[in-house]
This record gives sequence, C-alpha cells and structure tokens, in this order.
Amino acid sequence: MTFSSLRIWLSCALLGVGAVLIAGCASAPAQNYLDSAGPRYAGGFRSGEADADNEETFLVVSFNVKMGEEPDNALKVLRNAGLDQADVLLLQEMDLEGTIEMAEDLGFNYVYYPATLHPWSHRLFGVAVLSPWPIQGDHKIRLPDFTDSRDPAAKASMVALTWVKGTPVGVVNAHLQLGLSPVQVEEQVRVIVDCAFSGNCENPQAPLLPQLQYVVLAGDFNTSQDGKMRAADGVLTEAGLQRVPGIGRTYKYLFFGLGKLDHIYASPTLEVEESGQERGFFATGSDHFPVYARLRFNGEIPEPWQGFEPDESWATRPSSPTRRERR
Repeated sequence: MTFSSLRIWLSCALLGVGAVLIAGCASAPAQNYLDSAGPRYAGGFRSGEADADNEETFLVVSFNVKMGEEPDNALKVLRNAGLDQADVLLLQEMDLEGTIEMAEDLGFNYVYYPATLHPWSHRLFGVAVLSPWPIQGDHKIRLPDFTDSRDPAAKASMVALTWVKGTPVGVVNAHLQLGLSPVQVEEQVRVIVDCAFSGNCENPQAPLLPQLQYVVLAGDFNTSQDGKMRAADGVLTEAGLQRVPGIGRTYKYLFFGLGKLDHIYASPTLEVEESGQERGFFATGSDHFPVYARLRFNGEIPEPWQGFEPDESWATRPSSPTRRERR
C-alpha cells in the first residue's frame, strides 16, 4: 500500500467510524427540513452600533461547533485567540440554543437556518451567520440529498448580506455532506454557487445575493481528500472566488494532510492579510478548529452605508419566532 493510499484509507476509516458511531446512537430517522424558506430564526443582541474604525480590513471566522454541544468552550477558544472580535462569524452544526447563547454572549446579530432535527442529539442542526453589523437579505440553500446510513442528517447552506463597517459584503456559509465523492462535492458546491450568484436554482428568489463587489464563502466542506478539495476549488474558481491560503489541518483527529475540511474563499477584490486555524487538542468546544482570515477591502470602496436602509422587521418575520418561542 502506497503512502497516498494509506492516507485515503485512514481518512475514510476515521471519518467513517465517527459517522457509524453517530448513526448507532440514533433512535429515529432524521427529520430533514426540505423547505428552502426555513425554518428561520433571527435576532439581535447588539446594543448600539458597532465601532466602525478607519481600518479597511475585517475579520472572518468559520467554526464547526460539533453538534452545538459545547458553545461555552467554543466561546473560550474564540476569545483566547482574539477571534471573538470577528466581523463575520459563520457557524456549522449548531442547534438553536447554542446559536442564541453565542450571539448573546458576543453581543452579535444572528440568523440561523436548521437543516434537520438530528437523530442523535434530537436537537436542531444547521448553519448560522453572526455579526456585530447589520444582517439583511438572508436565505437558506437546500443542497442535493446525499444522506445515507453514515450521515443521515441533511446539510444546508445559507447566504446573507452583511454591512461590515458600512460596506455590503455577501456572505455564504457552506456545510457539505460527509463521505461525498468528488463528483458529489462538485454537485453540492455548484448548487450553492448557482443559488447565490445566478438564477439557476429551485428557489424562485435566486440569485440570493445581489451583484456585490465583496463576497466571502466559508464553512465545512468535508474535503478529507485532495480530489474533493480540487472539485470544490474548480467550481468556486469558475465563480470568481479564490481559496484563502494558509489554512492547514482543521479536523482534530485526522493527520498526515487528511484533516483539511474547513476553508475560506473570497472575491479577488479582497486581499488576504492574515489567515490560519486556531489549534488546541483539549477544550476546543469541537472536533474542528476554527479558521479565520483578515481581509482588506481593495478597489474603490463605496461611501460607508451608501444604499443602506434599516430593516427593523428582519428579525421578526413570520418564520422567525418570538424570543419566548425560541427558548
């Protein structure tokens, strides 16, 4: 067996064991939410406006917080690394309570879309965008269904328009299915791109993001093998996005170059000033490490808040329950 073959075998074995253990704990099938409209939960804990300094950079952080189990420890990791100062925080595998807890602790606005009621935790399971800046124009993206016995819970992605320091930034939070082939990775990523940036999408509101100068796409791609990463890179490069360099192993229990599951992509109008992952083996709040990138606005930056219209109703749409219902 060659070293490359051994790497692939170990990758499949370790990820597969984890998935089997989860499936073995499940007492009921997943209740997957197939409606592109929701469920949707949103709220704000920002008291006053965020500090719009003169820096032309902003910090993006993506973190898969395993099943939303340890939001307290996840917050500690972010604080210890200074990542609690993120301008955009993308979370995967979150439940509703953990999303609200982290948003409230950080004093951030949030939008959360669950993909399923997970058969293991019996809690909501999905993706969220958090930010100290106004969030508008958010939508869920339903992915092609590749659920199986190893990974019975559906995954979803989402888009949001976030006014970072008064500049509109398109944000895409991606979470792909576990155990996909490169072809299936390409298919799920292409649906994300088509729904976000073109009208080739089952959602009649597509494209879900307006034509923007600045776009960030990040999340858990489950790219445990190079072929899967190349598949994602190919689609996103076609869409005009570039993978942020400098991010290495992001999964705690995979080594030898196998654990590069989480990535950040950005439009070429954003210059990467700093990037990486925050590693630690104990008390990380997850089996993933958070990844981050400090990006600089390039080109002609529009006048701050130009075109911005406050939307007081975004957190209280019919699909977004009241605080009492959320709890």
